[in-house]
Amino acid sequence: MRWFVTAGLPRQEQDVLRAHGFRQVQREAYYLLWERPAPPLARMQYQVDLVPDPRKRLDMLRAGYPLLQRAMVERPVEGLSPPPTPPQVQVSRRGQTRVEVTVGTATDGLLVLADPWYPQWRVTVDGKPAELLRVDHTLRGVRVPAGTHQVVFAYQDRALWLGAGLSAATCVGLAAVRAVRRRRAGRVAAPAP
Repeated sequence: MRWFVTAGLPRQEQDVLRAHGFRQVQREAYYLLWERPAPPLARMQYQVDLVPDPRKRLDMLRAGYPLLQRAMVERPVEGLSPPPTPPQVQVSRRGQTRVEVTVGTATDGLLVLADPWYPQWRVTVDGKPAELLRVDHTLRGVRVPAGTHQVVFAYQDRALWLGAGLSAATCVGLAAVRAVRRRRAGRVAAPAP
């Protein structure tokens, strides 16, 4: 949630909003407008916590896990260390089934994309397949080595391709059956000499 409007809030609820990054930006006679800056779509993380248990991840999130300072992963991600200079992360293309990110980092790190994780997503780093990681329980991530790299997340729904292939095969099969029937019908209808 980036902003919301409310008629008024008790002091302790206002304190909770402030603790989560919201600030009051406007006050009119009947409402308050609260806003907080949107988190980045893509960011690099160098400090990760290995939390394989989904229930424990949810508990940590409920307890206020510092999502923008650290990352939770299901499997170990080795060799990460904070860089001496801030990383450069730029989303160069974002579509329904493809996201391209350019990353420049002085040390190995974890690229976190604030888009939902789903097993049909594939990721490449400089055109080479890489392991898609589930980060912060629901987001996509990939380990990126030091240097400047092009990272591409692409959605490849195998079920869709299987369905399309079966549909095409069915159409070809039906066309063949129709051609055979027409041919037979033409032989039967031909008069005898």
